[in-house]
Amino acid sequence: MSNNKLKNKIYIDLFILVIIIAIFYFVIYPQYSGSGTFYSPKDNISSLLEESKGLDIALNTVNGYNNKIINTNKSYSETLNNLPVDTLDKVLPSSADPILVIYELSEIAKRPESGLLLLSPKFSDDSNDKSPNKKFNTLSVSFTVQGTYESLKAFLKNLENSNRVYNVTALSFSSSQDSRAISALDYTITVDTYYLKQN
Repeated sequence: MSNNKLKNKIYIDLFILVIIIAIFYFVIYPQYSGSGTFYSPKDNISSLLEESKGLDIALNTVNGYNNKIINTNKSYSETLNNLPVDTLDKVLPSSADPILVIYELSEIAKRPESGLLLLSPKFSDDSNDKSPNKKFNTLSVSFTVQGTYESLKAFLKNLENSNRVYNVTALSFSSSQDSRAISALDYTITVDTYYLKQN
């Protein structure tokens, strides 16, 4: 009788083992791998793990770009804060005194590289223009200088390298009235400079 009980226990154990193997093969394995004998679930564990891996990589990439943006903004802010305020004020000042601008142009003109004399300066200002979208005003200065082509080039180069922004809007020339200056010409130049619009 005990042999029969032992046999029955062995059969039951084998049956349970077969059931466990069958459950693993037909249910658990397809859930993990996505491919099974009777069904292949779309949202299986393996594909979800791969998707999770891809999302982690994408998240790390986004975090990397985010850190670069933060560092760039920080560097930009530090650079901007370290810029001399007086230099910024010269580039785009809060106001423009025509007499001061003409004096500055005269000083640039008479530098040794060009050696020009600024004559007959005239200016106009568009500060009366109240257009709402206008962010800055323009001061336009016209003047005449007399000299050679090389001296004019040197003057324009110095104008280009000045702290204040100057934009040459017109340039014309004619024969000089001075008979002593054989290679000299009379140049009529108009330049624009800018300053912040006053609210």
